[in-house]
Amino acid sequence: MPALGTAFAVLAAFAVANSAAGLRDAQADVGREANAAARLAWSLADAGEQAGDGQVLLLEYLDATLADEWRGIDQVSPGSGAAVDELTAVESRVRVLARSEALGVPQRAELLSALDDIAGARRGRFASAEPVSGGVIALLVLSAIALLLNATVLTLDRRRRVTTMLIGLVLVTGMSIASVITLGAPFSGSFGASSRPIADVAADLRAGTFELIP
Repeated sequence: MPALGTAFAVLAAFAVANSAAGLRDAQADVGREANAAARLAWSLADAGEQAGDGQVLLLEYLDATLADEWRGIDQVSPGSGAAVDELTAVESRVRVLARSEALGVPQRAELLSALDDIAGARRGRFASAEPVSGGVIALLVLSAIALLLNATVLTLDRRRRVTTMLIGLVLVTGMSIASVITLGAPFSGSFGASSRPIADVAADLRAGTFELIP
């Protein structure tokens, strides 16, 4: 019993810690993407009329990300996500703008840097969206079953004790496994990464916050 209990505790602790780290990384990627989008919005504002509809295209990308590329992104790759077309449009507009001689070198550098940071953070978001391995879940379930069977055998002659112990073990093992599954799906679990940073940038774009006051 101590050996099985220790084995399950170690496996569960490792799996929960790994899932929590993945969730933290996913939220960090979302924050980086939002920060890069805000930088690009300000850079487009700094470019003035030459930026054209750059901010509109950026807003369309953010809206597509929130609406169609949040839940279930672990099923697709960054190159086939729902917001690919919008991102491609943003990239084309920014790269054309960055070749304009009317802009200074620092302006062009900031435009390209912010654009690259958006693409990089987006790839990171997709990478961190991969759910916890089925093998880990299976190993946890098997170790939990072994622990429960062993507890049952040890207490067969004492019904009240059996009931109390088994209920406790079922709750502990079940909650541990549920925690791993929930935390291990950053964009579909109950404790998924928040879309608030990206949504805030989109709201600011709609409100005209990214405008330089003469």
